[in-house]
Amino acid sequence: MNRPQRIWFANICVVMTIGCQSVGIPPAVVALPATSAPEIPLRLASSSKVVGFDVTIDDQRPDYERQYYPGTCEPRRWHDAMSFVPMESFAPSIEDQFRQRAAAAFESVSPDADRATMTLTSFQFVFDQREDIQGEYQAKYVNWAAVKEREDDERQARRDAQLDERWDERLESNEPFKSLGPSVAGEIFMASMTTLFIDLPRSVARKSAIQKRTLAEAQTLPTEITDGKQTGLNCQIHAVVSFAGSHGADVQRIIRINRHAPLRADGSFEEQTADFIEAALDEFSTSL
Repeated sequence: MNRPQRIWFANICVVMTIGCQSVGIPPAVVALPATSAPEIPLRLASSSKVVGFDVTIDDQRPDYERQYYPGTCEPRRWHDAMSFVPMESFAPSIEDQFRQRAAAAFESVSPDADRATMTLTSFQFVFDQREDIQGEYQAKYVNWAAVKEREDDERQARRDAQLDERWDERLESNEPFKSLGPSVAGEIFMASMTTLFIDLPRSVARKSAIQKRTLAEAQTLPTEITDGKQTGLNCQIHAVVSFAGSHGADVQRIIRINRHAPLRADGSFEEQTADFIEAALDEFSTSL
């Protein structure tokens, strides 16, 4: 992701500053009211009502889809590096677009219909950045922890080598095959006690501190909006549209749209988002 795109995403993620720099590790990604989400403009004309044809939207989306999840760019919370923007954030209104497109399709679907009911069970727009942030976590924390652990091992190895060298020197100063003498024996004993009661506990404590500092935090976003998502832009529309009239049988269309597009290096985030949502709405029209 280039810098302008990151800056736009930082505007969505209210827990971050420009450039996705962390302001600390939040305990969780908190759900915010839909009114807190940024408005996302679409390049679509405002819908106009089709005379003589009524479209009712029965909004049955779950509560979590009516909220705004800003996500995070904190590497230790890479599981939550996703931004979920509710349907209410798009302008012009997504609901109006559904009405307009259902009304425009009625003649080809059911010419005798004079009304339609759209039961909307899901509308999700998710910007998934988990893969990128996981890479930052790997570089910033996991690799750092491995370096620190290697440094500890090398430091201990140098201390062991120095002790071995001193023991060899002391042994060479004594006659072969005779008692080591209290001086050498005492040094061996003290070195053993130092390793057992000082070096080992210190190493364990240090490794525990490193693990605590670098451990990735658990996901707090609802799994319903993260499962099946891929890096980049994701849109899900699940609905049933029923066309009905005074004459003839009702006609139903089951809508199951799951779109994904990677974020391109060229073009702004706003433009790519608008193109992506408009393509999802076009797919909705062709599914009727």
